[in-house]
Amino acid sequence: MKLQKTTWALVITALFLTTFVYLHEVVGKSQQEVQAAKQRKIFDFRKEDIQGFTIEREKEKLVFERVDKETKFWQIKEPEESPANDQAVSFLLELLAKGERDRLILARSEELEEYGLSEPLVTVSIALENRSQPYILLLGKENFDRKFIYARVNPDKNEKKSIEIILIPMDFKYAVERELEEWKAKEKDEG
Repeated sequence: MKLQKTTWALVITALFLTTFVYLHEVVGKSQQEVQAAKQRKIFDFRKEDIQGFTIEREKEKLVFERVDKETKFWQIKEPEESPANDQAVSFLLELLAKGERDRLILARSEELEEYGLSEPLVTVSIALENRSQPYILLLGKENFDRKFIYARVNPDKNEKKSIEIILIPMDFKYAVERELEEWKAKEKDEG
């Protein structure tokens, strides 16, 4: 049985349309989802790239530095030198490297106080191996339902246009509001 030219044209058109729909709907959507996930990320670096970080809150400044990249050993440098608690440091680093924002709010500079960002409660500076300028994360007040906190990323002091404020998970607040003793490595019991 021989197919006519119009039948072949319809078969080829159907194959072309099926391929187009597949590429657009399946492959295109997965690429859009990856792109959307990248846009939700707070920072674009890996945990392993972090060389040091500083937490400034009220009248306290904590400075941490990676001592050995292979063993992932961290040291508190300020206010006193001490080995750092690996779990506390890892929890914060995981949040910084993989944390995602919930939403973005555009505000004017006079509205920063409303979000607790005119004088941030906590400032986190992150130093990377391959970057001369640190990344900055400013943490403000909790939102109305206490599920998120207001934050700013890499603020520009000369901003005259709208300011980007993001909502990030409360885990960030829990990660940075530890007492100094919680940041220190626990002494191993001898005996």
